[in-house]
Amino acid sequence: MNNQTQTDEGRRPRAALVLPEEDFGLAAAYQADLESAGWSVRRAAPEGPFDDDHLVIYDFALARQHLAAVEAAPPRALAMDLVWRPEYTANHDGLPFHLLDNVFALAHDFETVELIERVARPVGCEVVMYPYPGSPGAARPTGEARRRYAPAVFTGHPWFAGMEVEFTGREFPAEAPRGSMALIPEYHPAVWPFMRWAAASQLAIVAPGTPTFEKTLFYGALLFEPGAHDDFARKAAMLARPDPPRFAPGKKLNLAFVAPRYSPRHPGGAETHAAQFVRHLPEAGHAATLLTTQSDNMIEWNNNLPEGERMEDGARVIRFPVDTFDTQGHFHLCHLVNMRDDMDWAGETRWMRTGIRSSALERYLAGHIDEFDAVILIPYLYAVTFWAGQIAPEKTYLIPCFHREGTAQARLVRQQTEWVAGVLYNTVAEQRMAEVELDARNPARAVVGPGVEDQPDGGAEAFRKKYNIQRPYLLYVGRMAREKNVGELLEDFTRAAPPGMELVLAGTGDFPVKDDPARGIRYLGFLPEEDKPGAYAGCLAFVSPSAHESFSLVIMEAWLQGRPVIANGRCEAVREHLFKCGGGILCYEGAQFAEAVERLRQDPALAERMGGQGREYVKQNFRW
Repeated sequence: MNNQTQTDEGRRPRAALVLPEEDFGLAAAYQADLESAGWSVRRAAPEGPFDDDHLVIYDFALARQHLAAVEAAPPRALAMDLVWRPEYTANHDGLPFHLLDNVFALAHDFETVELIERVARPVGCEVVMYPYPGSPGAARPTGEARRRYAPAVFTGHPWFAGMEVEFTGREFPAEAPRGSMALIPEYHPAVWPFMRWAAASQLAIVAPGTPTFEKTLFYGALLFEPGAHDDFARKAAMLARPDPPRFAPGKKLNLAFVAPRYSPRHPGGAETHAAQFVRHLPEAGHAATLLTTQSDNMIEWNNNLPEGERMEDGARVIRFPVDTFDTQGHFHLCHLVNMRDDMDWAGETRWMRTGIRSSALERYLAGHIDEFDAVILIPYLYAVTFWAGQIAPEKTYLIPCFHREGTAQARLVRQQTEWVAGVLYNTVAEQRMAEVELDARNPARAVVGPGVEDQPDGGAEAFRKKYNIQRPYLLYVGRMAREKNVGELLEDFTRAAPPGMELVLAGTGDFPVKDDPARGIRYLGFLPEEDKPGAYAGCLAFVSPSAHESFSLVIMEAWLQGRPVIANGRCEAVREHLFKCGGGILCYEGAQFAEAVERLRQDPALAERMGGQGREYVKQNFRW
């Protein structure tokens, strides 16, 4: 497009606008912009002719009715104005998308850009973004009762049945009560002035997770699954909740912790963290309850444990049944999310809808929500905590246990960190990763971290005798899982183990591990809590091969027994601990693992010093 201006009226560049009467103000905006650049602009009939025009902006919907006129227009002069309509995406057979070949396409939203790139796929087309015009002013906030606003184009929309809503057209209210909300049930080009007014007025917005809203409102709205009435109603209800509670200093609180499972025989870091909070908070005068499922492990997600309330090791635990779910379908979606397989908002919502969930737990929490001063969710990954977080977001806090994995990048997960009242991180490394890589922006956040249970000292000889361990050994305690790099640990040990050294592994999981005397590998399976101190105390070093930890309780337990740690240097949280206390050696490849083992074996004093430094670090920073 040539924007040069000529003083001679006859030589000024000429533009023809072929746009419908209902053009969302585009014709006036085009005309103003072109005339300010020195163009001569006219509103032209769809039939043409356009021989004397240097630029023809032609509406795509009109072009369907006047194909011959558009095809006769000079290609170098043609720009197709494409206003998105749902039927273009739903059923594009017979639409003249060939008219976009070798011309400019004027798009006004990301729905149109996606339509062009994924459906029309024109050849030689250059897409130009031209936003819908309109900049309505902001409403002045008042102290009246909160209201719900919606664009007039959705008057009569079935989702608003029984809901008191004020619909706004071309003129927007000059005043809006504080805490009011803007509701957009689906995408429509007419929402743009309304959306700008709502954003300028600092109204909370509920909108579908379509490309436009996702890219323009991600941190300023609650997005819902497009086309899902229940999700829309849930998000609107979240915004209608009371303001966040304020507590006087020293107030004794009643807290609910929500975790996907808790089983002492199948421990996990996040679940143990939650149970320990529930166990120790009463020491400070607070009441705490762990709400969880009846599952005793995270592989089968069964209902093996008894339903209902009971005291377990000093913690009040209430268990609820796991809903029946399509295991294969859910984990297929989980794989796609992990692989960042270009999944849209609806796909990510299906991932959470099909996940490990307990409707009974959600009903209990909703029915008893006024009894709890705060709800703490741990960890972020599961549907149990995701859906529980939408019951009372103003009093809900998230302990995410983030680490570098594809699921943490999911848009639903990142938005959850925004709608909760606050985020409690385990380490500075976790917070930095969340705020830099995940773009988490919740201003109410703190590094809290778990406490570490007191342990009896020693017991190494009793442990060796009970499990018939005669030789020096390295120790791994944790979940037997591929994502914990157990396979990599086995390979590194097999390559690097000095003669007479064993690798002792304790824990359960789906990664196949078995005794292999020829390789010096001992697999103990589930290790009772009373045997762990002796296992730690007797090892040459504790090994932490995982790159995906947000805290790592097991290295703290090893340090409490005065043993050094050999850890994966790719794990930020563990790096933070080791650099702060000097309690072990970081390894980045197999050769370094071999060097670390040999260094500690040859220098017992070094091993003792590192283990002692780790013990002091735990005692100074992570005691309940």
